[in-house]
Amino acid sequence: QFGGAIANLAGAALDIVNSTLSGNTAADQGGALRNDNGATFSIRNTTLAANTAASGAGIHNLGSGDIQNSILDNGTGNCAAIVPDSLGHN
Repeated sequence: QFGGAIANLAGAALDIVNSTLSGNTAADQGGALRNDNGATFSIRNTTLAANTAASGAGIHNLGSGDIQNSILDNGTGNCAAIVPDSLGHN
């Protein structure tokens, strides 16, 4: 239902580096990752592609997170659940 690949629960800190999260499905939120309120994540040098969810095909974020040098591509669902601020960078 939540977090097809990873459900990051409240109070947890998640670090994903040099990885691929692809082809994951969540019935509700976060095809690849659902980040709970009070949880944090960092994603670096990682590809999130072809994930599916009703809300947040790649990431459904309720907490805080950081994405650097990564690709979010070709998800199916309401991708507007997360709008990362790139601070002017990719």
